[in-house]
Amino acid sequence: MALSLRARQMLRENLFVLFMIIALALGILVGLTVRMSNDWKYYEKQKLFYLRFPGDLLLNMLKMLILPLVVSSLVSSVATLDARSSGRNFNSCSNTTLHIRLPGITQCIVMIQRSQRK
Repeated sequence: MALSLRARQMLRENLFVLFMIIALALGILVGLTVRMSNDWKYYEKQKLFYLRFPGDLLLNMLKMLILPLVVSSLVSSVATLDARSSGRNFNSCSNTTLHIRLPGITQCIVMIQRSQRK
């Protein structure tokens, strides 16, 4: 039975969503299958590496994509402002970033030193 023209067009427009749902279902199915298998031990690092590698690869690619987009967006938005307000906004953004990062870095250093003492 042939699909109608409207159904084909709707399928074509939502193909990405359909593939995402299929990939999600396959991921759940693979995860449950691996978990239920008799020779699976959760502490075997080699098997964990094979399962984590694609996810780590995806996250690292996203990180490499996001930073240039954020920087280029910041530069282009500052470039569209007039000279007086762009300097003020750039200083405001820099100060805000500095005030956000310094406590975080300090907290990480303190936590690392406390964990090394024990």
